[in-house]
Amino acid sequence: MMLRLLYYIWWKPKMIERYLKKQGIRALPYRLLIGNFKEMVEMGKEAASKPNQFRHDIIPCADPLFQKTMRSNGKLFAVWFGPVPQLIVMEPELIKEILTNKSGDFAKPELNAFTMLFTSGLANLDGPKWAKHRKIINPAFHIGQVEEDAAYIFCLL
Repeated sequence: MMLRLLYYIWWKPKMIERYLKKQGIRALPYRLLIGNFKEMVEMGKEAASKPNQFRHDIIPCADPLFQKTMRSNGKLFAVWFGPVPQLIVMEPELIKEILTNKSGDFAKPELNAFTMLFTSGLANLDGPKWAKHRKIINPAFHIGQVEEDAAYIFCLL
């Protein structure tokens, strides 16, 4: 039991970290159990202590760790949420590949029962269920329908 715990909280994240490094993907260093949570909290407090300026660029205030990491590591990097890495992709070509890939190489992460209790919908579905629901809602995203909806929304403003 203890070995299994050690595997999931230390050995596996360190192996993933090495694997990402081999592929040229920079990642913030893994910290046991908490991942990069400490840095997120510290930078969030620092950003909140600064006077708010009205501007359209909200990322430095909303997620300063993301901003700093993107500046230092580029548009493809990983951050740690506990022992789980999150790959951040900001390259348009890679995003297109991920979203259009049908081979199953980019699978959605498995959700635990607690998460499933509070989140549901198309974003969490996979396989045949996703295809069925996507087919049902697809007409709502036809360009004509979107233009009509946008015009209605602008009339309300």
